Amino acid sequence: MSKKIEVLVILDNPKAQNIDLFEEYLKKEGFEAVENEIFAYRGFSTTPTFNTRAYIFGVFSRAFEMAKVFTCKLVCQIGENHPEVYLYEENGEFFKELS
Repeated sequence: MSKKIEVLVILDNPKAQNIDLFEEYLKKEGFEAVENEIFAYRGFSTTPTFNTRAYIFGVFSRAFEMAKVFTCKLVCQIGENHPEVYLYEENGEFFKELS
């Protein structure tokens, strides 16, 4: 059985046009809002770090597209690894590592 690790994703104040749709999609994909925190989401993974990171990028790219977020910094921490910081830019449709 694979070990279950916690995943934490924090967004740096995204300018979203439809935050309800955004958060509904994240919840459907396994990310729950962290209580009393703005734009912080928690989930769990049983896959290797590389696969988990790819899943995070896929889910958040789709959520950003749905909510019309064009630029956003994303901080993610997978298990006990150091937090990683990325910049999402819609025109490039990718996450650029900043950390």
